[in-house]
Amino acid sequence: EDLFDEDDIDPVIDTENVQIDVDTQLNKALNENALLKHRMYKRAIIIDEMKSAYMRDIVVLKNAFSEIFKNDKDKEELIKVWRHTLPSVDFRSGLALHAPS
Repeated sequence: EDLFDEDDIDPVIDTENVQIDVDTQLNKALNENALLKHRMYKRAIIIDEMKSAYMRDIVVLKNAFSEIFKNDKDKEELIKVWRHTLPSVDFRSGLALHAPS
C-alpha cells in the first residue's frame, strides 16, 4: 500500500499565505537586526567610556607617582608592591582592538 494517496495531494499552493509568512519572517529578522545594531552601538559607547577612564586613571597615577617619589628606589619598591594589585581590571588587550586606525 502506498503511503500517499494521489487523491490527497493538493497541487495548488496558497501563495498569499506563503507571502504573508515570508513577509512576517523578514520583518522579524529586520527588527532583530535593528535591535542588535542598537545594542552594539550602546556597547561601543560603554567601551569607549571605560577606555577613556582607564587611560585617564593610568596617566593620573603615573604623574602622581612621579611627583611623590623623587627617589628611584622608592619608585621601584612601589611598583613591585602595586604591580599585582593595579589595575584591578586590565583593558590593555582590548584597547588595541578598539583603537582608532
